[in-house]
Amino acid sequence: MAQICVDRIGAVEILTIENQNKRNAFSGNMAENFLELLKEADKTPSVRCVVITGAGSAFSSGHDLSEILGQGADGLREENNRAFTYPTSMVKPTIAAINGVAYAGGLILALSCDLRIASISSSFCVPGARIGLLPIGGQLSRLFRLMPYSRALEMVLTAEPMLGTEAHAVGFVNRLVADSQVLSTSLQIAKKIASNSPSVIQSAKKGFEGSLRNGLSFGETFEWQTGPISASTEDAREGVGAFFEKRSPKFADK
Repeated sequence: MAQICVDRIGAVEILTIENQNKRNAFSGNMAENFLELLKEADKTPSVRCVVITGAGSAFSSGHDLSEILGQGADGLREENNRAFTYPTSMVKPTIAAINGVAYAGGLILALSCDLRIASISSSFCVPGARIGLLPIGGQLSRLFRLMPYSRALEMVLTAEPMLGTEAHAVGFVNRLVADSQVLSTSLQIAKKIASNSPSVIQSAKKGFEGSLRNGLSFGETFEWQTGPISASTEDAREGVGAFFEKRSPKFADK
């Protein structure tokens, strides 16, 4: 059955792409449902981190080509692909737990997440040149910022897969783990993030994303404008107080 499954472990929400007969391609209204779930998680104070993974032995092969070709140009318009890029707009941090292929829209989703944890058997591909469809959703504008420019361009021009081992070596993947450890490692990192100050985590993500899009000057201005504000927050009082009292901080949901 093609669907998005939702689970919660403490402050971490897990979204699982389920369409194993098509290597977890987004069919029917899956993308629409996925986008709504991301939006809901982002505005839920008790959710502090979102982990995205695929069912079985694949992350996602992206769009269901049998459907997207029938949509013509509309299938490649931004508004119809927002589900794949939405993590870049989220306040809450996202982790892609990549347990197999991440191709096309699946790659867009992976590169849109804040962190990428991949299995040894994972692979990544920009297949557009091979199937006659221009890569969209950050494959031309964001991918080369997450790995060496020339290697990203080679992926686009050759449409050949990059194995997880190389993706880790070039810095695109944060951690490379055994197939059986992808989700558990991702959850371990997510729980660590969730235990930290929500206001700092959210501001840090905003600063990184803004700097990636707008350059160094944006990041420097953001730091000096936002840093002093953070000193007067409830999170700062709790964090500093916990440090001096030699206890773990207990930050309120945001």
